[in-house]
Amino acid sequence: MLLRDYLHQRHLTQTEFADLVGVSRPACSYWLSGRNRPSPASTKTIESVTRGDVTAADLQRGWEIEQ
Repeated sequence: MLLRDYLHQRHLTQTEFADLVGVSRPACSYWLSGRNRPSPASTKTIESVTRGDVTAADLQRGWEIEQ
């Protein structure tokens, strides 16, 4: 599942999700806009926080879609 879709389905703001992952809101915004990719550590945290609903492959696919 794309990160954007996950946030929408869970009614989470970028700020709320950033807090769960332990990053800044701008970092989350950069991921969603395709300006930057999550670090390997953040990718693992995202997979954990989303209980596998958003995987590393999903994050890569989201990056490619935004480019």
